[in-house]
Amino acid sequence: MIYDKEYYTSLNYTDYLSREGKYKQTAQEISHLLSRFNLLSAKSKILDFGCATGFLTKALMNLGCDNISGFDISEWAIGEAKKNNVPITYTYKGDYDLVFCLDVLEHMTDEDIKDFFLNCKATAYMIRIPCSVDEGKTYALDVSNQDETHINCKTKKQWHALFNSIINYVDLPVNTYTIYDTEGVMCSLILRK
Repeated sequence: MIYDKEYYTSLNYTDYLSREGKYKQTAQEISHLLSRFNLLSAKSKILDFGCATGFLTKALMNLGCDNISGFDISEWAIGEAKKNNVPITYTYKGDYDLVFCLDVLEHMTDEDIKDFFLNCKATAYMIRIPCSVDEGKTYALDVSNQDETHINCKTKKQWHALFNSIINYVDLPVNTYTIYDTEGVMCSLILRK
């Protein structure tokens, strides 16, 4: 499936273009949280991996994150982000202080995820992934099962096993008002050791 305008206005993304306010609130919450851990400042080099139309990237820019860029594979989403003056990078490879991976890893194969972590080196990654509770057969959330581009279905334990095979890390569950860790969603701050 191509990640075009139709993708962002169908299935679980039916109202995606009206979610900018939610992303502003998410940015405020995670900015406050990460600043307390000294993981976010105006000078932090940040990548929003799978930025879509750039709502989170733009919201973090408005909060003073001056060294942030977004990466996405959707030409349509990149075009929308650029209309809103969101800085876009065409490679995720490099060194970062912080990388956001919200609702993107489930769209990738294990090999692509390994490549990502080996080539996108960060002090911290904030991830959110829909998970399975039946050993990877289906996602816990029905809406996640409806997206044909969700190709990587794992339990939290299976996700941790994959991450452990790639990098040494400490995992801290993240719970804010807008994004949070549940049985069916892994929302974590992954800190490289």
